[in-house]
Amino acid sequence: MPEQFVGIHNGYEVKNILGIGGLGQVYLVRCLEDNRFYALKVSGADELSAAILHREAQLLSVVEHPAFPDVREIWEEDEHVYLVMTYIEGQTLAEIIEEQLHPTGRGFEADDVLPWMIQLAECLEYLAAQRIVYRDLKLSNVMIDENGKVYLVDFGSACYLGEDITVKGMGTPGFAPPEQYSHSCGPGPWTDIYSFGALLHFLLTGDDPSENLFHFRKLSSSDWWDEKSQRRRMCCRKMQIRRLNRLIERCTQSDPKKRSDWEEVRKVLCFSGSEEISTSFRRIRRLALGGMTVFFLVYGVMTVFYSRLDAAAYERHLSMAETGEQEEADRVLLEAIEQAPENPKAYLLLYDSFMQDGILSAEEWQKVQHLLLENRNCKSGRHAAEWIVLDYKIAMALYLQSEGAVSQQQAADWFQAVADSDMKNLDLREFDHRKFVWQKRAEILGEWCRTSDQSSFRRQETEEEKRRFWQQAALLLEDDFYPGEVRWELELYDRILSRVMEEVSVGTMLQIISGADFDAILDRINLGLAKTNNIEKAEAMKQQILDKVYIIKKRLMIGEAAD
Repeated sequence: MPEQFVGIHNGYEVKNILGIGGLGQVYLVRCLEDNRFYALKVSGADELSAAILHREAQLLSVVEHPAFPDVREIWEEDEHVYLVMTYIEGQTLAEIIEEQLHPTGRGFEADDVLPWMIQLAECLEYLAAQRIVYRDLKLSNVMIDENGKVYLVDFGSACYLGEDITVKGMGTPGFAPPEQYSHSCGPGPWTDIYSFGALLHFLLTGDDPSENLFHFRKLSSSDWWDEKSQRRRMCCRKMQIRRLNRLIERCTQSDPKKRSDWEEVRKVLCFSGSEEISTSFRRIRRLALGGMTVFFLVYGVMTVFYSRLDAAAYERHLSMAETGEQEEADRVLLEAIEQAPENPKAYLLLYDSFMQDGILSAEEWQKVQHLLLENRNCKSGRHAAEWIVLDYKIAMALYLQSEGAVSQQQAADWFQAVADSDMKNLDLREFDHRKFVWQKRAEILGEWCRTSDQSSFRRQETEEEKRRFWQQAALLLEDDFYPGEVRWELELYDRILSRVMEEVSVGTMLQIISGADFDAILDRINLGLAKTNNIEKAEAMKQQILDKVYIIKKRLMIGEAAD
């Protein structure tokens, strides 16, 4: 092991060797100038390993994200390439799962894995937005520090979307998708989606995917559940298993076109924690108790007023739906809608059932759309307030949903129904204090949806349209943060910041909006984020928003320095 390396700008004292691979070695070094520790990668003396190390340095210099190491220095000497990067202290997932598997023989608890995988999904989603494919996601390339922060290292196999480049080994067996061997299509976000699903399955089951290529068994309670668990805990586990099985199955489809996208992956993970599921169960239980009370009251009245029989039967269907398993509940709710299509209660419960995993899939939307179109003439003024609540919930679900089968114009149509309603004469009960906020948001988000649907061919926006976007964003952020709509609020922040990131490339200054107005918008977002501190399962999305704010500010600082 060498004692020292001398770079172009700095000298480095070798403290330890971190790893040896087919393409070179990695050392832990101390910089003699600033006395800080770094990771120093040294390529082999061949052209291939030197080119790969140069390429890794180029990709890392492009991405700006706290989960990736920063490049400090690179030089060539004696046919070798030397790359100095940020040293990340922690353990790789390979080391962590090795410690877990030997004593237990089983995978990790889902609640232990989900915080890591949510962060990892956000990292890979960021790379996909930069048109970069990582291509070698595996246990040894994911690091976790002592605070649970996730880092992605080793960009030696990464490439740009559409780029024709061959990397030695074609990925890691078990984690590499089928098309990476058959060359049926080039690398893309779908490549990393497959590897992500294989990695998630390995962590939850302990099954090495290289031992049975392209086959992933269903998760079961025995993977991380003992017989001493209480019944309530068992119900949470069953719901977790169902959601995670569905996610893994969609991520590891053999056909790349059928795989999930990153937004769906992140949302399903956020809604799969046991605390989030327990909250849903408590809500359903409260609804069930209320439904049973209504049922018995109606049953008593029915003995005197036989004409109320249909109403009692309808409430009985709702009560059965609230206490049964999801598939049985959905069937009962469909029967209730057929019995009383003018009553929106069953539609609202069906919507809540579909949204338990946080997304409205294309199949679920087709069911809801068919029912509403079939019964569009049955809407009654008696239930006008409940219909408005349903209209707004559907509009938001369509606006935020991740599958491409729903156009933004469809979301705009539902927003329009809310925007055109006479809110002054409606009592939305628990949502009544939000009705004018909803109406304002419906007008703005409906316009955004229509603009987005018309811009599928990426037409250039005018300066006036950009100014209008900033004005509308400021109006949306004027409203007080409402914890009852925390997912919608955070998604709104995320959409606004994503739009900013599209316009602000590295070294570019804001031109359409003043610095003061932009700071005011960030202040409103930070004020809203501060109010999520005691809200369960908001931290993952909150951290994603904070990371985007960090990237935007960094880009603007680069632009100011350039000026």
